[in-house]
Amino acid sequence: MRIGEYNPQYLEEQGVAILTMNHVGSTVGQDTGRDAQYMADNWGVPTFAINRPGTGLTLPRAATRDRLATSYAAEFEPIATDLAELFDEREIKDIVVVSRSAAVVSSLAIATSGILPIRAIYGAEGVGWSNMSVEQGKMTYKSYMTDQARLLDNDEHSDQPRLVHPEGTGLGIVASVGRIASIPPALIIDQYNSQKVWASDLATQYLKILHDTATSAKDAGGPAVYLDFAEYSLTEIAVINDAVRRANPEADIQVVPNTVHASFDKRPFFAGRAQRAVDHIV
Repeated sequence: MRIGEYNPQYLEEQGVAILTMNHVGSTVGQDTGRDAQYMADNWGVPTFAINRPGTGLTLPRAATRDRLATSYAAEFEPIATDLAELFDEREIKDIVVVSRSAAVVSSLAIATSGILPIRAIYGAEGVGWSNMSVEQGKMTYKSYMTDQARLLDNDEHSDQPRLVHPEGTGLGIVASVGRIASIPPALIIDQYNSQKVWASDLATQYLKILHDTATSAKDAGGPAVYLDFAEYSLTEIAVINDAVRRANPEADIQVVPNTVHASFDKRPFFAGRAQRAVDHIV
């Protein structure tokens, strides 16, 4: 497993860190690493980034797809153990997990292991909240991406734009070419291996496990959970209001005005939304 470690330009806090994971089409070596460096500099704490199981250098395999669908949380136990050893070496005692899109279910999964000292979780526009067929999931995603593109285009050309738009990469020509070339294979691998996870309610299950564990704990309980959904979300509002909120009544769950799924790709906006979770350690 590749662990990317990103140190801030100016260290603000010692003994604490951010953990993040790759979203769809990205890897630690590309956008996820750049996201992590932004987080490190923005919050002044070390940030660690990992590729989710079934992504990175993994090949698209039916065995991997089926294993992830049946034992997703278990896939994170060896990862959490490796991270725990690294954090111990770095004398890191408190962690906040920050993620978006496909990585939100992963953040919840790794927290259920109880191996890492996770104090808070922030997830934006996660997936895996309700069960559906893989084909239905694909159709839902394809339809949403078409609608999102239309919403952003119409808003951009309106007299009074109101949506939060994703920002440009700011990369040079060589880096941009490398980034563009990396996305299709990463996307194909991720979509194949993770398709059953995304079409499941695993995120809802993990959210409930965290709530139940915290409720039964004799001490301070589990991590605080903060979830954001877009006004025009990939997840239906009925699912948010029913399944997600009911799974963890203590979680801070918000629907953010003037946003679509891609709005959270804008790093300053995403960091601003995640601030309430990061405040637990910084």
